[in-house]
Amino acid sequence: MRNYFPMVEASFQSDADGNPSGGISSIYDREDALSTGGSQPPLVEIPWQNGIMSEGRNGVVLEDMVEACIQRLRFFQDSKFRCRENALALTKLEEAAQWMRQRQRNRHLQNVQSSYETHTS
Repeated sequence: MRNYFPMVEASFQSDADGNPSGGISSIYDREDALSTGGSQPPLVEIPWQNGIMSEGRNGVVLEDMVEACIQRLRFFQDSKFRCRENALALTKLEEAAQWMRQRQRNRHLQNVQSSYETHTS
């Protein structure tokens, strides 16, 4: 049986104050990477947001990735590949998106959105 779970290598960065400041996640085909000793280029590289988004959008944020996965699972659920496992995964991703929206609301209400200040949950 072919293993379709990818191999992900992440290189995250922090600024001088320890704040997350971007990085890259590289996604490889696991079997290709293992059979070639890692000489194959990644299938895709995800550049993560570097800095506060109000200062300019320059990368992907978690909300983008979760939304892309939600859309893809909805596409499968609207096809002959509809199944319980997809439905459960979709539910969990929608829940994750809801909690990320709640975090954004809390940050906005506490006047710390678009800053490196923390919020209270």
